[in-house]
Amino acid sequence: AFLTLVRDLYTAEASALLVTRPEDTVTLPQKVLDYLGSHPFPVILIPWHIRFADIIDAVSKQIQKDSNVQITQYETIQKRLLETYLSNQNMNCAAQLLADSFQSQILIFDTSGRCKGFSKSFAAKEVPELEQLFFEKNYIIDIKAHERLYGSLYLKPLTSKKLYDESLFFHYLIWPLVLWFDKDWVIQAANQSTKDDFIWRLTKG
Repeated sequence: AFLTLVRDLYTAEASALLVTRPEDTVTLPQKVLDYLGSHPFPVILIPWHIRFADIIDAVSKQIQKDSNVQITQYETIQKRLLETYLSNQNMNCAAQLLADSFQSQILIFDTSGRCKGFSKSFAAKEVPELEQLFFEKNYIIDIKAHERLYGSLYLKPLTSKKLYDESLFFHYLIWPLVLWFDKDWVIQAANQSTKDDFIWRLTKG
């Protein structure tokens, strides 16, 4: 029965199972130990006198502490991105900052699929087009704000471990990237306006 419980919890993708035991001599059945040997599911035996409420409280406090540390890290990266933008550096600098922060390869594309910035792990001649990354869609993040799509960010970790939190990334780091796209749009609009004025003056003699 206990083995069935462990199997069901593992199948349901539970994080772990805590089991209180009245005596230190109580151990898990051998069949359960054999099952856990081939399945990465923690079963933790705790002394009888420790209350679950105390465990929940301690875990909650640690989660909050870890969350605060993460938020501070993202706020720091956000500040550095803004400093990079305000010092008139290009998107390659933004890409490298993100690459260093998350130990990743970074590419930044506009909505036409043109590469606007890339980290140093890519040589300029080796930068792929966005359409060439079709089979790596799980590494692509939309650069989007106020329902407007500005471009895409390719973020591929250098290791197999994902080193960023998706919700925090969107909350803190997407909108600073949007600033570069807005700047490009303003420059293009200004150039187009200058051309239109010139053509208008020509037509009027």
